[in-house]
Amino acid sequence: MKVKEAGAFQIIKICKVEAMKIVIEITIEQYEKLFSLEEEERENYFRFSMMKPFEKMWNTINVLLKANKPNGYNVIMATKMLGYLDVSKTEIGRAALENLKEIQALQTAHDTLYHCVEFLHANNMNINANEMKFGLYIADPKKLELLKRLLWLWRNSRVYSSFYLPKFL
Repeated sequence: MKVKEAGAFQIIKICKVEAMKIVIEITIEQYEKLFSLEEEERENYFRFSMMKPFEKMWNTINVLLKANKPNGYNVIMATKMLGYLDVSKTEIGRAALENLKEIQALQTAHDTLYHCVEFLHANNMNINANEMKFGLYIADPKKLELLKRLLWLWRNSRVYSSFYLPKFL
């Protein structure tokens, strides 16, 4: 059963062993709204509309949605460090959104999570939660490229017992 709520599809599937609610945040629509806002309004929209559903996760790793002091550590700074696309990069973001829509990324995410939960229950395995929440966020392509290069170097290095980085990095 699908129920559209503000900002998220809530798909409720009663499995053989227990009920598991899968919540897919509708981040494509959220990003469309984000990129239509003035730049001054974007950080607060990202913080309080797009990251708020994951506030418990952010609190677990000691990241506040909004810092207590100006320029303090908060969810905006943390997401940039984790490789999320900066909210000011409209053109890159809109191009990524078109690709995500074209491949039906949110539906694919839902189907994948649903099948994983079904598989676990069919094999008498349990998830110690009543709800699974998923958000799909756009990555910074420059940071992705750096990560790809780093992983390639790591996989192709001759030192296998420890992480090896060449001097030029």
